[in-house]
Amino acid sequence: MKRLSYHIILILLFFASCKKETDWTYTLDKNSTEPFGLYLAYDQLNDIFPLAKKKTIYDLSESISESNSASYFSDRNKLLISISSRMYLSNQEINELHTYVENGGNVLMLSQYYSLNFDTLFNFKAVDHEAKYPYTKKDSITIFKNEWQDKWYQTTIDWQFPKNYLEADSGEVIARKKVEDKEETVIVKRFIGDGQLIIGTCPEMLTNFAMLKGNNPQFYEQLFSNFKKSTYTVNWFSDFSVYPDRESRKSNLMKLLQEKSYRYAFLVMLLMAALFFLFETRRRQRLVQVVPPVSNDSLAFTEAIGKLYYGKKDNLNLAGKMIQYYLEHVRTVYGIPTTYLNKEFGDKLARKLSKPNEEVHQFVTYLNLQLTSSFLSEEDIKKLYKTLKKYN
Repeated sequence: MKRLSYHIILILLFFASCKKETDWTYTLDKNSTEPFGLYLAYDQLNDIFPLAKKKTIYDLSESISESNSASYFSDRNKLLISISSRMYLSNQEINELHTYVENGGNVLMLSQYYSLNFDTLFNFKAVDHEAKYPYTKKDSITIFKNEWQDKWYQTTIDWQFPKNYLEADSGEVIARKKVEDKEETVIVKRFIGDGQLIIGTCPEMLTNFAMLKGNNPQFYEQLFSNFKKSTYTVNWFSDFSVYPDRESRKSNLMKLLQEKSYRYAFLVMLLMAALFFLFETRRRQRLVQVVPPVSNDSLAFTEAIGKLYYGKKDNLNLAGKMIQYYLEHVRTVYGIPTTYLNKEFGDKLARKLSKPNEEVHQFVTYLNLQLTSSFLSEEDIKKLYKTLKKYN
C-alpha cells in the first residue's frame, strides 16, 4: 500500500513539473494569472476595500440601466470598475452612464480605446497613438506619473502598449504618460452631480505583468485611494466577462484541468484510485466456519468415575481419582508437568489460568491436603468438585 502511494505521488510530481508555456494574450481576465490577466488587481481589492463584496458584471450597459431605474437609494458607497481594451458605447448607453454617476455612482473606467460618443457628455477626447514599430527598447518602455497627496510619483512598464491619451477640457489630472517626450494626460477625475468618475486610457497598468514590476503596486494603491475605504460593493466588468459563456464560469478545477500536464496527472490519479478500489476491496480470506468448542472429555470422564465412587461412599478414593484426572487435564491442555505439586507448578498454572500467584498457590496446597488426608466427608467431596471446576 505504501509503495502504491509513493508511485502515485511520483507520477503527479512528474506531470506537474512539465513546462507550461506562458500565454501572452492581452485578455484582461480577472481570473487569469498570465502576464496580461487581472488576477492580482482583482484579488487585492479585498485589501483596499475590506468591507466590500465583489460582484462580476457581464453586461455593463444593462447593469447601469438597472441601477438607474431602481429605487431612490444612492450608490455612493458602491464602486463600478470597468477595465477593457475597447469601450464602445452608444449615445443612449453613455447617457445612462452619465445619469448613473450624476445620481451618486462612483466609476473607475480604464480602456485603451473609446468611442467618439464620449466627447459629448464627458468633455474629453481620446487620442489614438499607436506604439512605433519595429519593437525597440525605447518604444517598449512606458513612463507613468501619478499624482497623490499633491506629489507626483513615477512608475514604468517595459512593454510595447498603445500610447493613447486624453485631451480633457475639465477635471483633475491624476496620471500622465510620456508620449514622444511629452507628458500627456491618461487619467482624469471628475465630480458629476453627486458621483465621481475616474476615466483613463492605461488598463495595462493593472495587469499582473505591471503589478509585479518594481514599485508599480504604488500606482494601484494610489489610484484606488480616490475612493472611500467604506465602499461596501465593488462591481467588476472587464473584456473577458462581456459574454457570460460557459468558459468564463468554469470552476477552478476545470481551469486547472485545461493545462495538459495537470490533466494527465489527474487522469493517472483516477486510474490509480480505480486500481486500488478493484484490488484492495476484494476479500483476502474466505469465510471461516464456526466450529463448536472442543469438549473436555477428561473432565466428563472424571465426573462419570466420581459418580461411581460417590455411590459406594469411598470418598478418599473418589477424591484421588478426581485430582488425578484434573492433573491429567493440566498436562494435556497446558503442558505443565504434574510430578511435583510445588511452587514451580503453582507459578506455571497461575500464568496459564491468568490468576494471581498467591491464589493458585493456595489451590495447590489444598490439593496436597486432599491427597494426604485420612478422612473426607461428603461435604469435602462437594467442595473439592467446585474447586476443581473453578481452576479448570
